[in-house]
Amino acid sequence: MPPSTFRVLARDRETEFLSREYRARHVFAHRLYQLPKCGPDGYKLALDACGQHDLSAHWQVLLYADPALVEEFPSSVFYDDDVNWHRQQLGRAGQVASATVLLDGHDAHSLVHQSDLVQRIGRIPRYRSRIENRFRGWPQMLLNGLLAFASERGAVRLHTPTADLALRHTDPARDVQPDLFRRVYDTPVERFSPERRDDWWVIDLERNAAGVVWPEPGREELPSRRTVCVCHDIERGHGHLDVDREFARRADAAAPGNLDEMLAVEAAAGVPATYQVLGLIVPDVLDGLLAAGHSVAFHSYDHSSPGQLDECRAVDYRIKGYRPPRSRLSPDLTDERLAFYNFEWLASSAASLGID
Repeated sequence: MPPSTFRVLARDRETEFLSREYRARHVFAHRLYQLPKCGPDGYKLALDACGQHDLSAHWQVLLYADPALVEEFPSSVFYDDDVNWHRQQLGRAGQVASATVLLDGHDAHSLVHQSDLVQRIGRIPRYRSRIENRFRGWPQMLLNGLLAFASERGAVRLHTPTADLALRHTDPARDVQPDLFRRVYDTPVERFSPERRDDWWVIDLERNAAGVVWPEPGREELPSRRTVCVCHDIERGHGHLDVDREFARRADAAAPGNLDEMLAVEAAAGVPATYQVLGLIVPDVLDGLLAAGHSVAFHSYDHSSPGQLDECRAVDYRIKGYRPPRSRLSPDLTDERLAFYNFEWLASSAASLGID
């Protein structure tokens, strides 16, 4: 079975944090996963804040609670959609925080530090106090992990946003709390004597190496079994309007019943699937599909054009996948545009992708 690697700071390492004058209430055992992908809004922010277009420079660092801590809570806490709004659990319970990182030669820039779990746990009042008390130190643990990651990748300096910069790039519709941003971005860096350059804190990695608690490599065995992914396109009659309007009318009429039958078959078989749905239909079927345990992706907005990313995002900001109609790829379906609109995967035919 192939190994999966991560970085780990186990419970027996907590004394090292205390010896570096971390507060005991900020320290918890955790794992760090390093993924070569953009985090939420990572590509958009990299363009705006750094002028960086290179997708291969992006990484996401995910901080997960130690498995023993995860077992203290029901797994539903870590998968609740109202709490984990960005949906970055990646099939694994225990995700506490994440950061987007941009590598550029000797410089690493972290762009977003966020913890849906801690910042949104008020939506599950029963666990609010326990989650906040257990994981309140996530900004400190995340920053320590980012310093180790940047050093491991050959960087000389880590640039982290000031609270002012993070606030400017926050959705203006949100009820922002400047004190929260200062606790996340400004306070944790103080122990590393950063230099402020414009809107960034710059930490010299070599000079601060002694202040980092270095995580150890971890290994876990993953099963080598194959996974079969079942996918459906949901387009009702819209996929046939340009070829057979009468068939399109019949398809519209039969679609709700057909969907109910398919859901019943999959429920009986215990098979979860991915439904690739036209954006204009998503509001009608999203809740039912998710409640039945399925995943949802976009299948363009109205089946009239392959690349309708902007229109789809106006319907739902969190859906991760995109499949163009009739597996036809258009010039605007580039990796960069998909990343800009926060899509994490594209499904199309082998022929359209030029693969076998």
